Amino acid sequence: MNPELDERIILTISSSFVEISIDWLKITAVREAHGMNVNEGLCYEVCSGIPFSGKVSGELFFAMDGYTRLLLLPYIVHNLEMNDPQKEMVETAMNSFVKKLSDEFSLELADIANIEMQEPRNLNHKLIPLPQESYRKYAIIFFLRDDDKKKYLGRIYLHLVLEKE
Repeated sequence: MNPELDERIILTISSSFVEISIDWLKITAVREAHGMNVNEGLCYEVCSGIPFSGKVSGELFFAMDGYTRLLLLPYIVHNLEMNDPQKEMVETAMNSFVKKLSDEFSLELADIANIEMQEPRNLNHKLIPLPQESYRKYAIIFFLRDDDKKKYLGRIYLHLVLEKE
């Protein structure tokens, strides 16, 4: 266990997410909170897991509730320049967004800890067990808003789960 490395990973993920929100979605993401998490599992309406390996192994979970997804989808779809978004395309848009996050995190974390992100997996509406004896867990919560429209867009939850050695 290396608390300094854990903190560097958390800070890198946080700053990368803020940059992606501003550059790609044109919205503001403010980190509301972060810290250790003792929950024994996760379950969100919208959730993707991005496994990674390298100097440390684990998984990054990108999660939100359905309300946030509804408010965020127009920003994601607009960025993908989809002319006729249909139900099937909504999932494609969300998967594309998570893949972009994964790629960005992979670039940033490769410099810090030689971490390689793997393909994201869809975990919507699934219970993900995370026993305390197996993982170090951190939660990072972001408040999302559109400053131009003065509109609240919900919260994004990033859960960093690192395997204990």
